[in-house]
Amino acid sequence: MLIRSAFVGFIIAAALPASAMTVQQCAEQSKELAATNASLQADFAALTAFAEEAEAIGDEYAAAKEESGISPEAAVRANELGRQFDEMRTEVDAQNADLSVRSAAFNADRRAFNTACSRYFSD
Repeated sequence: MLIRSAFVGFIIAAALPASAMTVQQCAEQSKELAATNASLQADFAALTAFAEEAEAIGDEYAAAKEESGISPEAAVRANELGRQFDEMRTEVDAQNADLSVRSAAFNADRRAFNTACSRYFSD
């Protein structure tokens, strides 16, 4: 809902000439941008933590792979860790791509805001 709200705000801002943005519209858009920024930062932190978990599983997988010739149990463990690592890596890639798209949209919204509202925030 937040993204839709920010998107609707961006559409309204884009439809109006820069001089038609009111102080109130700029203040509302500023709040929406701040909320979107906070969401992006939280999602980035969560992605970073998840990527670190995936990296740890990858390290375990590499070690288990080296031991997989020792016993059938070690081979099963290596296969399971390999599957888990591949799944996590795929999820990290998907989350990273989503975050990149959302960040690019946020940056475009921020530039439009700066263009439309800079006169209200300058000295």
